[in-house]
Amino acid sequence: MKYFSSLILLISLPFLSFGQNEFGVFLGATGYQGDLVKTSFSPKGAGITGGVLYKYYLAEKMAVRGALNVGQFSGDDDFFDSERDRGFSFTNNFVDVSAVFEYSFLGKGTYTQSGSFKKTFSPYLNAGAGYMYSNPTVAANGRFAIAPEDQDPQKHNLLLLAGAGLKYDLSPRINISGEFSLRNPLSDLIDGISSSGDGSDMDWYWTTGINLVYKLGNYQPLRVN
Repeated sequence: MKYFSSLILLISLPFLSFGQNEFGVFLGATGYQGDLVKTSFSPKGAGITGGVLYKYYLAEKMAVRGALNVGQFSGDDDFFDSERDRGFSFTNNFVDVSAVFEYSFLGKGTYTQSGSFKKTFSPYLNAGAGYMYSNPTVAANGRFAIAPEDQDPQKHNLLLLAGAGLKYDLSPRINISGEFSLRNPLSDLIDGISSSGDGSDMDWYWTTGINLVYKLGNYQPLRVN
């Protein structure tokens, strides 16, 4: 056990110095587009999502980030007059894990050459891949039944995602950012409806919210000109 602990500590050392790593929490909302919500970026059926993240900086402008999110979204034919007679509804309690590459356009440090702290804004983009555990619960309350092939939807999905955000440094160690992310689970069954609805289009979902992030370790602040 002693040797195992020493090995873990040795592996962790590069990530616990130089201010190149951060830990944070996420709180926001998730919505979806698919057979029961056909409007892009509709807030109808959106639910609360929370998560944690870890970020490691490769350079001033580049970082890799791992994240775990847990949340819920839903859909209902009652949302739209044209589909009300069909009578389908669903709720999905999901978990997703992702790894993305992040690029900050400004990539400037938070300290001036004289050593004083400087609050800065920095827009960024990210893209990557991950895994989604999808667990839709479907109800049929209208004239149509759920097709047999839709009654056992795949729960494990490969995830592709891309997003954009704006970060603001509140203090030398704390920053906050607003972010929007599109997520494609490569599935038409995250709502539990495919052959029963429009099986020609894939489902996708989005998340938006706030990241609150803390710089770990004895970091070395980057200077700005």
